[in-house]
Amino acid sequence: MVNFEQELASLKHAVDFQLYLHSSWGLEYEVNTDQMWATASLIKLAIAAYGQQLFLKQPNLLEEKVTLQPEDIVPGGTLNLVSPRVYTIKDLLQLMLIQSDNTATNALLTTWGMDKINAWLKKNYPNVLLQRRLMMPPTNGENLANAKSLGKLLHAAFKYDDEYAQTVQISMQNQMFYDRLVWPVAMGEYSQIKSYNKTGDLINYQHDAARLELGDSWIECVAMTKFTPNEKSHAVQFLQNVGRVLCQMLTEQNPI
Repeated sequence: MVNFEQELASLKHAVDFQLYLHSSWGLEYEVNTDQMWATASLIKLAIAAYGQQLFLKQPNLLEEKVTLQPEDIVPGGTLNLVSPRVYTIKDLLQLMLIQSDNTATNALLTTWGMDKINAWLKKNYPNVLLQRRLMMPPTNGENLANAKSLGKLLHAAFKYDDEYAQTVQISMQNQMFYDRLVWPVAMGEYSQIKSYNKTGDLINYQHDAARLELGDSWIECVAMTKFTPNEKSHAVQFLQNVGRVLCQMLTEQNPI
């Protein structure tokens, strides 16, 4: 049997990290989750989770149309490069999660209101702080969280089975960036496993939040890394190795 704690200790890494995992067979493990780090694009899990709560009260939410405001448009993604300026909430949600589009994210923040999202986070996920829009100066501080709180948000994405939840899940299944925790699946080492993920990047951070499924079993993991610029490759390799251990654990629960 794979012992995750032993496997994690054996991985060679030259980066600081924190990690939280949770599985369908009762395994829960965390390390260094007392620290609040910059979330990068993992904050988008919080925005998506808030939208789910709106959808429960507003069944037509996904069809609502949003006009992009000039202050929403920033680099990172597609919407800042194309002419159309009117999109549905569903469009913006998919772009935020599949392409990690920052303009789509800012448009949702404008539409739903940062203050309202923060009030909801304070009540439900107090260790997640949304303090700035994407690709904007951190006037009020950086977006912060720990791996455990982000792990709870990841799990929330699979709590429901309605149209909104399915949109989130399909978007994460088709996320464009798969060079970290889900790398062994994407490269065919574990092609029988279904993967969902959301990455986050800043100059000194590389993160991933992933859910792996096989049969009736699943394992979820949020791994955050912090490093100096010349250590980026070490961070990516560490995340890939963690992903490989997760795959091994999952396949043990569902032997072919």
